[in-house]
Amino acid sequence: TSYEKPNSSKENQFTLQLAQTINSGVEFGNRGEHQQALECFDRAIQLGKNHAEVWGGKGLALLHLERYEEALVCFDRAIVMDENFIYAWLDKGSTLFRLERYEEAVQCYDRATQIDENHAYAWHDKGSTLFRLERYEEALVCFDRVIQLDDSNTRVVHDKGLALQNLRRYEEALVCFNAALKNKQYHHKNLIHKGK
Repeated sequence: TSYEKPNSSKENQFTLQLAQTINSGVEFGNRGEHQQALECFDRAIQLGKNHAEVWGGKGLALLHLERYEEALVCFDRAIVMDENFIYAWLDKGSTLFRLERYEEAVQCYDRATQIDENHAYAWHDKGSTLFRLERYEEALVCFDRVIQLDDSNTRVVHDKGLALQNLRRYEEALVCFNAALKNKQYHHKNLIHKGK
């Protein structure tokens, strides 16, 4: 026996159309055109591309459109298709965070850090969520992990300072705020917190 080429150019055209539809959805999303991205991902699903990445893309578009409950359905579908699809877990966590369902969001970030223990965003988002829950010691563990992974991340140094401030560990917080002051993006915020 030998390998067979696709029996028609229609199959090739269909595959190309599907790939272009998905790529267009990604491009629209990256440009902030989330409604157009949603339409592309819906079209890809209609064309038969029933994969985790497509459902994750649709969920992300819905998240940006603030259609949170619909986004959760998409992320759950993506997770059923691929339980190790880290971005579905992260985006589900972000959605739950926006819905102020913080405990559930922490569970998503826990799963994301199990999938990739070196994913700085997963650790930062988990820390930020724990901070919201006023679980400052646990948040510090997460922020320290991010700093281990990326010591140039000024935002997490700032967030660590806030957690320390809430634990009344003012001198340590001041060290963090001073370190974060080196980055102009956080200059104003840190001056405010430094003065408290």
